[in-house]
Amino acid sequence: MSQSKKWLGVSPVTAQSIQGDANTAIAAAGTAISTATDLTNTINIITSGADGTGVQLDTGVVGDSQFVYNATSTSKKVYPSSTTAAINQIAVGGAQTLAPYTSCWYFVASSTQHVANLSA
Repeated sequence: MSQSKKWLGVSPVTAQSIQGDANTAIAAAGTAISTATDLTNTINIITSGADGTGVQLDTGVVGDSQFVYNATSTSKKVYPSSTTAAINQIAVGGAQTLAPYTSCWYFVASSTQHVANLSA
């Protein structure tokens, strides 16, 4: 059952706000944090972009999360929300490589730390 059906008595807009939103057609761009495509949705599916291009996580508050799936046949880079933030043990501002056809949940642990849970 979809999450939105579980929110009985709640408007569709409120249910979507609670559940999160999706962008299922993202084009990765750039090869640096400053030129990467900004991710603004909860669920993000990369469907195009040259090998090594990237996306950047959104600035959030502790507990926020974003899901990223690389639906392409080439590797993509996922950058933290800022040049002063890190993903797991990667250096601040550095990118995590997301292999083809893999996904990762990114959680905001603090203003300078994202924690990534990578799929197999």
